[in-house]
Amino acid sequence: MNEELEIKKRLGNGVNNPFRVPENYFEDFTARMMSRLPAEESETSNDADSNSTPVIEMNNQKRRGKWLSWITAVAAVMVGVVIGLHIVDNNQPSPTANSTPTYASVQTTSEEDYDDIAEYAMIDAGDVYAYLSGF
Repeated sequence: MNEELEIKKRLGNGVNNPFRVPENYFEDFTARMMSRLPAEESETSNDADSNSTPVIEMNNQKRRGKWLSWITAVAAVMVGVVIGLHIVDNNQPSPTANSTPTYASVQTTSEEDYDDIAEYAMIDAGDVYAYLSGF
């Protein structure tokens, strides 16, 4: 409400409005607009009613151009992403490239650890013998 009062105070109550509509502008607006439209009807409007509004066909070539440019842009972005991921993946060092073991990579394993792994995997001595003998 305060903003509205501030606007009225700055601009006045419409007395000094520089924008005015010409006299009788909207009374014959339809007739003037219809006179500016093309006189011939399109081929798609073969109605029996001769007083119908003429159909104006839009140029679909512009629409196709927009769709084609969008599809091309999306395809280019996707190709760029695939190539970028391929380059990044190839630049990663392989795990076998570092043949020198570090202190953190050397671990000792106790017999209890093997027993825990076998128990977790539900492997008994018979399964181990069968695997080692090839059955």
